[in-house]
Amino acid sequence: MTNQIFSQSRFLAYLKKHIYDTRSRLAINAGIILMLPILFCVGIPAIRNCYDYPPMPHLTIADPMWGNEILFFIFFAPAIGAAFGSVFYETMKRKTSRIATLTNPASQLEKFVAYFCIYILFFSIISIASLFLADAIRVWIYSGTQNPGIKVGYLTPDMLFTMGATIPKPNEITPLIADVDMVKSTIIFSSIALLQAVYALGCAVWPRNSFLKTTALLFSLNMASGYLLFLGFQTFVMDEAIVPRFDLQTGTVTLSIAVISAALAIFIWWIGYRRFCESEVVERW
Repeated sequence: MTNQIFSQSRFLAYLKKHIYDTRSRLAINAGIILMLPILFCVGIPAIRNCYDYPPMPHLTIADPMWGNEILFFIFFAPAIGAAFGSVFYETMKRKTSRIATLTNPASQLEKFVAYFCIYILFFSIISIASLFLADAIRVWIYSGTQNPGIKVGYLTPDMLFTMGATIPKPNEITPLIADVDMVKSTIIFSSIALLQAVYALGCAVWPRNSFLKTTALLFSLNMASGYLLFLGFQTFVMDEAIVPRFDLQTGTVTLSIAVISAALAIFIWWIGYRRFCESEVVERW
């Protein structure tokens, strides 16, 4: 008896078929993801003339575009995660594609993993790689044209993944900013993972217009939770100062955020997968 839950050969066959069937749309999306960072990284120095600044001490050790590129990534990566999470179950959107998906001999788990590889892993890698490609093009264009004393250099992976914590800074502010950036990087990447999971769940619940509906739901929940938080502070704290009860270290905070976010993201993915499995009408052995 063949494995009815997950077969590598069946998974690869479905993955290839799905890529082939959606090759035009995937290529267009990949092209857009590649072009947006290039337009930003090449256009901003031309618009702001950031390499024509008078030489300053911090500009001799840090490229003035590094902070802008990291800020761009902070908005760019969550947007990409939400956009492709919202098309995760797009094959269930229309009647013809839904019938084709449900009658395909691949299991629901194999289809789920195929979608995850394409819409989450592949486009996440493309979004990160596109920023480094755009950064390299910026350096090639502007090297040698900057004012003396202004650094033009490549953004490194550790600078990006720590949200600027490893960017060279004046010694007197390095420790404080590094701690803040480490917490910020954990929050950003945790938010990306949660957004991907939430928008994929929204796509499973609302196959049509899932991005708008999920965004509206998140906005409503955010407004409601913010109002409840305000009422809580107004009721229990009022005008009194908040006294810290715990002396939490940066490492403890970042680890807690990462673990809680990972557990919550896995749980949301599981709910979305169960919702996807509910659409299957074939009884498997």
